[in-house]
Amino acid sequence: MATPESSLKSVSVVSLLSFAHLVVQFALQVVLAKYFGASADMDAYYAAMALPTVLSAILTGSLAYAFLPVFVSRREQAGPEAAWSMAMNFVVLLVGVSTALALAGTIWASPIVRHLHPGFSSTQVARTAMLFRVLSWLVLANSLVGYLQALHHSNQRFALPAASGVVGTCATLAYVIWRHEADGVVAVAWGVVVGAGVAIAGQLRLLLANLKYASWRLDPGTIRCLRLVAPLVLGAAYYRLDPLVDRYLASRLPESSIAYIGYAWRLVNALLIVSTSSLSIVVFPSLAKHTSLHDEAALRVEVAHAFRFLCFMLVPITLGLIGFSRIVVRDLFERGEFRPEDTTAVAALLVIYLGAVWGGGVGEVASKVFYAAGNTVLPVVIGVVGFTFGAGLKIALAPRLGVQGIAAATSAYYLLNSSALAAIVVARWGKETVSGVARAISRYLLATLPAMVAAYAITQTHWPLRSLCAAAAAVLVYLLVTLAQRDEFAVKMYHFFADQMQRLSLNLRPPAR
Repeated sequence: MATPESSLKSVSVVSLLSFAHLVVQFALQVVLAKYFGASADMDAYYAAMALPTVLSAILTGSLAYAFLPVFVSRREQAGPEAAWSMAMNFVVLLVGVSTALALAGTIWASPIVRHLHPGFSSTQVARTAMLFRVLSWLVLANSLVGYLQALHHSNQRFALPAASGVVGTCATLAYVIWRHEADGVVAVAWGVVVGAGVAIAGQLRLLLANLKYASWRLDPGTIRCLRLVAPLVLGAAYYRLDPLVDRYLASRLPESSIAYIGYAWRLVNALLIVSTSSLSIVVFPSLAKHTSLHDEAALRVEVAHAFRFLCFMLVPITLGLIGFSRIVVRDLFERGEFRPEDTTAVAALLVIYLGAVWGGGVGEVASKVFYAAGNTVLPVVIGVVGFTFGAGLKIALAPRLGVQGIAAATSAYYLLNSSALAAIVVARWGKETVSGVARAISRYLLATLPAMVAAYAITQTHWPLRSLCAAAAAVLVYLLVTLAQRDEFAVKMYHFFADQMQRLSLNLRPPAR
């Protein structure tokens, strides 16, 4: 029987670095909550951030899915020189397009902001446009970050891109702390751009080392990549408008509505980074290899392994947030300008967004199966249909339920998209792609219950940051229970960390005389 190629070691390393990234991101959110709360400044910041983030996602999100399978295929079939020639072709095109978009955002900031946020006053439009001129350069910076990450992942290098993201966010945090008193919320915008620049610098070496393959001649691999990426870009240009729809609708709601969505969605993204992104990053090259070699048996094993690992991560996160979301948000944010009523609002949104966490996780794995197989059209069609349903639902719910209606509609269409993709994966590649998932979910539900009891006991104490202590205790109990159940991932993690500790002890042992 085939065994999954995606290394637990690689997943663990990326997960640890993703966790470090999560910690730094939380620290940044804590600093923003302390300095700015859920004020009009934060409404302006999250509103200004939306379009550059969307444009970056359209370019780089589409790029990674098309670029990696083509790069791997070119390297396996035509050699490294052909693969790197294609890579150099692509970066020139990417930089040209993203630079043009960044310049357009800088020049036409005011009319863009005014049209995207019709509920803003003239003062709020001016404040948001000022931030938008700075954040427009994230289109170029994030495009390069995404391209360099795809380049490293294509070469089975996962640690450096993850580490560069951690260092970049640290740079953002340091800049905000340094400049917030002098520059106000503008320091946050500049800090994000500076952090992206640091992340780029940390990953440039691989690209620079292969500049010798640069050519102005359009490579056949580049043409194939463009054909694959075209439907992704066209579809993403529509269904990735979701944050803009949220900000458009929330601009007509009471002040702080955009800030509440921003804080809650940042926490959701952090959870997805830790629970899903590291898995999909590591498994995608293996899926691409299996499809390139037409080894469907190995592909099925890999997909089932990925779905089970997703459940291993998401089941305890889901139950934990349902039970403790308010305590988590309070301990993280409630200080300075962030008030108790802000805690209540963000905690409620966080629970509602759990559907998006599951939808994003399942959809990420399922869509990568199609991308690895060279089918970039089907995920786009499903994304377009789902987003259309979600946008209509948001328009209907926002006037009645406010930001909670927007969050509920987001979760609903994320779950719709992921369910459709997963169902088609099972129909196309067989039930083996979800082998063991139902049993795994039952096992993880049982393991989560004692973990929640341990967490609850700690939340009843008066310890500082007791929610973080409770989370650490819950993780430990969960891992011990799953290890006692002889769960595949808990056992592998135990052996991995035991091996690492043994190596560390050998390195620290003084040399024999």
